[in-house]
Amino acid sequence: MILVPNETAWLLENVAKFSRTTVYDTPHGPATELEIMVCIPMKESHRFGGDTEAIGASPADGTGENRDLGFMQISNKWQGAKLQTYRWRDPYDEARMARLVFDEAVRYFAKDRGPLAGFTPWHPFNKGMLDGTTQWGGGDWYLHLPAARVGIKSPFPPVNTQTTGWRTT
Repeated sequence: MILVPNETAWLLENVAKFSRTTVYDTPHGPATELEIMVCIPMKESHRFGGDTEAIGASPADGTGENRDLGFMQISNKWQGAKLQTYRWRDPYDEARMARLVFDEAVRYFAKDRGPLAGFTPWHPFNKGMLDGTTQWGGGDWYLHLPAARVGIKSPFPPVNTQTTGWRTT
Protein backbone atom coordinates (compact mmCIF):
# COMPACT_ATOMS: atom_id res chain seq x y z
CA MET A 1 0.00 0.00 0.00
CA ILE A 2 1.30 3.45 -0.88
CA LEU A 3 0.53 6.22 1.61
CA VAL A 4 0.09 9.72 0.23
CA PRO A 5 1.75 12.60 2.13
CA ASN A 6 -1.59 13.46 3.79
CA GLU A 7 -1.80 9.98 5.33
CA THR A 8 1.86 9.99 6.32
CA ALA A 9 1.42 13.41 7.96
CA TRP A 10 -1.65 12.22 9.86
CA LEU A 11 0.16 9.13 11.17
CA LEU A 12 3.33 10.95 12.16
CA GLU A 13 1.47 13.76 13.92
CA ASN A 14 -1.41 11.88 15.53
CA VAL A 15 0.12 8.47 16.25
CA ALA A 16 3.85 9.22 16.57
CA LYS A 17 3.32 12.76 17.96
CA PHE A 18 5.96 14.57 15.90
CA SER A 19 5.72 18.31 16.45
CA ARG A 20 5.24 21.40 14.32
CA THR A 21 8.21 23.05 16.03
CA THR A 22 10.78 24.51 13.63
CA VAL A 23 14.11 22.73 13.97
CA TYR A 24 16.02 23.35 10.72
CA ASP A 25 16.51 25.98 7.99
CA THR A 26 16.40 24.71 4.41
CA PRO A 27 16.55 26.22 0.91
CA HIS A 28 12.72 26.05 1.08
CA GLY A 29 12.54 27.94 4.37
CA PRO A 30 12.35 26.73 7.98
CA ALA A 31 11.31 23.10 8.47
CA THR A 32 9.48 21.60 11.41
CA GLU A 33 10.14 18.23 13.02
CA LEU A 34 6.91 16.94 11.43
CA GLU A 35 7.78 18.27 7.96
CA ILE A 36 11.18 16.58 8.00
CA MET A 37 9.67 13.30 9.17
CA VAL A 38 7.03 13.42 6.40
CA CYS A 39 9.79 14.03 3.83
CA ILE A 40 11.85 11.04 4.95
CA PRO A 41 9.51 8.27 3.71
CA MET A 42 8.96 10.16 0.45
CA LYS A 43 12.68 9.78 -0.16
CA GLU A 44 13.24 6.44 1.61
CA SER A 45 10.50 4.06 0.54
CA HIS A 46 10.40 3.98 -3.26
CA ARG A 47 9.53 6.50 -5.94
CA PHE A 48 6.46 8.10 -4.38
CA GLY A 49 7.27 7.25 -0.78
CA GLY A 50 4.99 5.88 1.86
CA ASP A 51 5.22 2.27 0.65
CA THR A 52 4.16 0.11 3.59
CA GLU A 53 5.59 -2.97 1.82
CA ALA A 54 8.99 -1.44 0.99
CA ILE A 55 12.10 -3.50 1.68
CA GLY A 56 15.40 -1.79 1.03
CA ALA A 57 19.08 -2.44 1.60
CA SER A 58 20.86 0.30 3.50
CA PRO A 59 23.70 1.80 1.44
CA ALA A 60 25.40 3.00 4.62
CA ASP A 61 25.57 -0.52 6.05
CA GLY A 62 28.19 -1.85 3.63
CA THR A 63 27.80 -5.47 4.80
CA GLY A 64 24.73 -6.45 2.80
CA GLU A 65 23.07 -7.86 5.93
CA ASN A 66 20.76 -4.93 6.73
CA ARG A 67 17.22 -4.53 5.37
CA ASP A 68 15.10 -1.44 5.92
CA LEU A 69 11.39 -2.17 6.21
CA GLY A 70 8.12 -0.33 5.63
CA PHE A 71 7.32 3.25 4.78
CA MET A 72 9.71 4.60 7.44
CA GLN A 73 12.43 2.06 6.49
CA ILE A 74 13.07 0.70 9.98
CA SER A 75 16.34 -1.27 10.04
CA ASN A 76 16.06 -4.97 10.82
CA LYS A 77 19.71 -4.92 11.89
CA TRP A 78 19.58 -1.98 14.31
CA GLN A 79 15.92 -2.10 15.35
CA GLY A 80 15.28 -5.85 15.51
CA ALA A 81 13.69 -5.78 18.97
CA LYS A 82 11.11 -3.24 17.81
CA LEU A 83 10.33 -5.36 14.76
CA GLN A 84 9.63 -8.31 17.07
CA THR A 85 7.09 -6.22 18.98
CA TYR A 86 5.50 -4.11 16.23
CA ARG A 87 4.17 -5.06 12.79
CA TRP A 88 6.17 -3.14 10.19
CA ARG A 89 3.53 -3.53 7.46
CA ASP A 90 0.99 -1.83 9.75
CA PRO A 91 1.42 1.94 9.17
CA TYR A 92 0.23 2.74 12.71
CA ASP A 93 2.87 0.45 14.22
CA GLU A 94 5.48 1.76 11.79
CA ALA A 95 4.75 5.32 12.96
CA ARG A 96 5.12 4.17 16.58
CA MET A 97 8.48 2.56 15.75
CA ALA A 98 9.64 5.75 14.01
CA ARG A 99 8.93 7.67 17.20
CA LEU A 100 10.90 5.17 19.28
CA VAL A 101 13.84 5.22 16.85
CA PHE A 102 13.79 9.05 16.81
CA ASP A 103 13.68 9.30 20.62
CA GLU A 104 16.55 6.82 21.02
CA ALA A 105 18.66 8.82 18.55
CA VAL A 106 17.91 12.01 20.50
CA ARG A 107 19.13 10.40 23.72
CA TYR A 108 22.23 9.01 22.05
CA PHE A 109 23.28 11.91 19.77
CA ALA A 110 21.80 15.03 21.43
CA LYS A 111 25.10 16.26 22.81
CA ASP A 112 26.69 16.39 19.34
CA ARG A 113 23.73 17.10 17.07
CA GLY A 114 21.25 19.10 19.14
CA PRO A 115 17.67 19.31 17.80
CA LEU A 116 18.66 17.34 14.68
CA ALA A 117 19.81 14.25 16.61
CA GLY A 118 16.55 12.35 16.15
CA PHE A 119 16.90 12.33 12.36
CA THR A 120 20.29 10.57 12.48
CA PRO A 121 18.97 7.06 11.67
CA TRP A 122 17.49 8.09 8.31
CA HIS A 123 19.79 8.24 5.30
CA PRO A 124 17.98 11.06 3.42
CA PHE A 125 18.73 13.36 6.33
CA ASN A 126 22.28 12.27 7.17
CA LYS A 127 23.45 11.62 3.57
CA GLY A 128 26.88 13.14 3.07
CA MET A 129 27.35 13.69 6.79
CA LEU A 130 28.82 10.24 7.33
CA ASP A 131 31.64 10.78 4.84
CA GLY A 132 32.09 14.45 5.73
CA THR A 133 30.95 15.87 2.37
CA THR A 134 28.04 17.84 3.83
CA GLN A 135 26.75 19.05 7.16
CA TRP A 136 23.79 17.62 9.05
CA GLY A 137 20.63 17.67 7.01
CA GLY A 138 22.64 17.87 3.81
CA GLY A 139 20.74 15.08 2.09
CA ASP A 140 18.15 15.88 -0.54
CA TRP A 141 15.12 15.16 1.68
CA TYR A 142 14.14 18.84 1.60
CA LEU A 143 13.17 18.53 -2.09
CA HIS A 144 10.01 16.85 -0.80
CA LEU A 145 9.07 19.75 1.52
CA PRO A 146 6.40 21.21 -0.83
CA ALA A 147 4.52 17.86 -0.97
CA ALA A 148 5.01 17.31 2.77
CA ARG A 149 3.53 20.72 3.51
CA VAL A 150 0.46 19.96 1.40
CA GLY A 151 -0.02 16.72 3.33
CA ILE A 152 0.38 18.45 6.67
CA LYS A 153 -2.08 21.17 5.70
CA SER A 154 -4.82 18.58 5.02
CA PRO A 155 -3.95 15.35 6.86
CA PHE A 156 -6.26 12.34 6.95
CA PRO A 157 -5.91 8.80 8.34
CA PRO A 158 -4.97 5.97 5.98
CA VAL A 159 -7.70 3.73 4.61
CA ASN A 160 -7.19 0.07 5.45
CA THR A 161 -7.36 -1.96 2.26
CA GLN A 162 -5.68 -4.97 3.89
CA THR A 163 -7.42 -8.10 5.02
CA THR A 164 -5.73 -7.92 8.42
CA GLY A 165 -6.59 -5.33 11.02
CA TRP A 166 -4.32 -2.50 12.02
CA ARG A 167 -3.64 -1.56 15.62
CA THR A 168 -5.08 1.94 15.44
CA THR A 169 -5.00 2.51 19.19
